Amino acid sequence: MTMPQTKSVGQFGVMMGCLLDMSTIEAGLDYNGYGCYCGFGGQGVPLDDTDRCCQTHDDCYSVVQNSDMCRSSNQAYTITYNYNALQCGTYRAQIVCSDASSYDADYKYTDCAMAMCACDKAGSECFQRYRPTYNEGYKRYDKDSC
Repeated sequence: MTMPQTKSVGQFGVMMGCLLDMSTIEAGLDYNGYGCYCGFGGQGVPLDDTDRCCQTHDDCYSVVQNSDMCRSSNQAYTITYNYNALQCGTYRAQIVCSDASSYDADYKYTDCAMAMCACDKAGSECFQRYRPTYNEGYKRYDKDSC
């Protein structure tokens, strides 16, 4: 199914929910504030593989923000992108980012949108891969300890 157009941060939550078989709200509550890198900001050494997923996702966003693909550094957080979430909630769940042909021909930020989708897809897949090692003790972690 094609997902509704929401801002990329929200779309990331929907992707996570699909691959982790949880609601977008549950995914946000589980991962926002996890470890040293999940949520706003990040510093120090990642605490585990899940935290490393967040660090890698942050780094991916930084690369896109600092490129000439987006009109401003904030656009990475506000742009919408096209993707399909398939077989959500099953072991075959997958995210497919749409190619350039899915965007209007006169849309100026197709490259930015596609890059942001790729970042969010990779982050969601990383969370799915390391969900078995998710540590409840790292939720709402004090980033000053990082």
